[in-house]
Amino acid sequence: MRYKDDVDRSSTSFQYFDRNLGQTWWRAFLDFSDASDGDTTHINFTRPFYALDTRWSAGTTFFDDEREESFYDLGNEVAEYKAETDRHSAFWGWSAGLRQGWVTRWTTGIVYDDREFSAVPNGQLPSLVPDDRRLVYPFLGYELLEDDFDKASNRDQIERTEDFFMGARITARLGWASESFGSDR
Repeated sequence: MRYKDDVDRSSTSFQYFDRNLGQTWWRAFLDFSDASDGDTTHINFTRPFYALDTRWSAGTTFFDDEREESFYDLGNEVAEYKAETDRHSAFWGWSAGLRQGWVTRWTTGIVYDDREFSAVPNGQLPSLVPDDRRLVYPFLGYELLEDDFDKASNRDQIERTEDFFMGARITARLGWASESFGSDR
């Protein structure tokens, strides 16, 4: 639980993060925030590729955010608008595991990303409100990772052996948003 009050906003939030939910490899992240300019809900459950020889990964994310955004000119607020974001995704990944010092991982999933904007009541300059957009798209991801780590002690944590990645890593992710999937463009 956290309360924050600064020049931009005041907010109360509750966050929970568990790297090993129920003594499993699943991770859970929950964030509920109530701020003077909007609210946020962020929920994520993921089973990552937790080791080089891990054969599968999966996860889902739910993100809902409503807030009032402002335009500034020389430090003065000149206009504001309301922004609503709904973003949800789910993915599945697979790998053949560690082979001759290299790991190849594939990921596929779907993303729903809806953003709506509107003028704030009593706001100024409503013509500056961005256009709404909805993107729905499947994606395919690829990762190539070299098994090259150095071991060190007392670097970030006292009296702990730590692994530092020194190898090559290539990642790519390609998605295609189309009206046939539900996108607005």
